Amino acid sequence: MAPTCDDRPRRSFAEAARLLKAFLILHAVVSGLLLVSNAMQWELISRPAWTTEELEGNDERQQLLSFVAIGTFLLAAAFFARWILLANRHVRALGAEGLTQTPGKALLFYFVPFVNLVLPFRGMRELWQASHSPSAWKGHPVPALVPVWWTFWLATNIFGRFTKAMADRADDPPSFILASQLLVLHAALAIAVSLLAHALVTRITDAQLSAALRSGQLGDPPDAGQSP
Repeated sequence: MAPTCDDRPRRSFAEAARLLKAFLILHAVVSGLLLVSNAMQWELISRPAWTTEELEGNDERQQLLSFVAIGTFLLAAAFFARWILLANRHVRALGAEGLTQTPGKALLFYFVPFVNLVLPFRGMRELWQASHSPSAWKGHPVPALVPVWWTFWLATNIFGRFTKAMADRADDPPSFILASQLLVLHAALAIAVSLLAHALVTRITDAQLSAALRSGQLGDPPDAGQSP
């Protein structure tokens, strides 16, 4: 497959990467604030006594930050979905052939129960390989970043469900303390997976833009926030 000469898909892909990376950083920041808020809640409930005003202030802060965290996560997820589609299309325009997942399936597999435990990782691994060596991607080495990102992604989602169940069942100080401790850990996982995803997106995007320049696609590669 010959590389395309149309520069628009490459620029759309670079722009999608820029927006995704911005929202990943934003979600990491909000998760950091939520971690601090959860720790404050933990400290408050651990006291021998507290006032109604303190509990109400804690609840208002927790609700606000939780709402913002959900919003930033959904926005990051939407831009991640767009990036997955464009990255898989763009790598084919660079000449990659024989990938086992179409762009649509590479995205769909994130939403299919049980399948989403394995196939998205396989798709990301192939995307990494094809992005770094479009014409001969099979057998190209995959760094630890890819499986580490996927491990944290699964851990964050599974642990998040467990934490929510524990928080919903909390009905006395010890259970509220345990729920707060779990929320602190979940926020830390959310920060880690956001930063890992940012690194993954950066390196795949940079590899594809560099390959586009080498293949003779028009112009210099747009700046997608390349890592040093």
